[in-house]
Amino acid sequence: MTQPVLMVFALRGNNRKAIPFAAMRLGIRLKPVAPAQYGQTLEALLDAPALKDAAEGGFEEEMLVMANFTPALAGRFLNELKRLGAAPIARKAVLTPTNRGWNARQLYEELGREHEAIKNTARAHEDPPAQ
Repeated sequence: MTQPVLMVFALRGNNRKAIPFAAMRLGIRLKPVAPAQYGQTLEALLDAPALKDAAEGGFEEEMLVMANFTPALAGRFLNELKRLGAAPIARKAVLTPTNRGWNARQLYEELGREHEAIKNTARAHEDPPAQ
């Protein structure tokens, strides 16, 4: 199997330390992505050289893209982040045949729409307030 790769975008706070540490512990290659690279396809980013300002600035929210992860590894990685006290990241994705041709901005927007739809569905299913 090809080595698992974690592409990271706009990491902040404790996540700048916790995520690389978790990746290292699990044998996952970390791939920081700089804002200047956001127009490249996700597939191209896997092999693109790291830039000096990689994983800093850029998007308003952090984003992770897991490439070549088994379901078991993804679960272990996310559990390790919780154990390390990493802040939750709403925009997470697995690299798929569908999204590998998208650029980082397209994936970021799609994940934002999906996250908003999930929040709206959860609100619609909440019990109405007692009167």
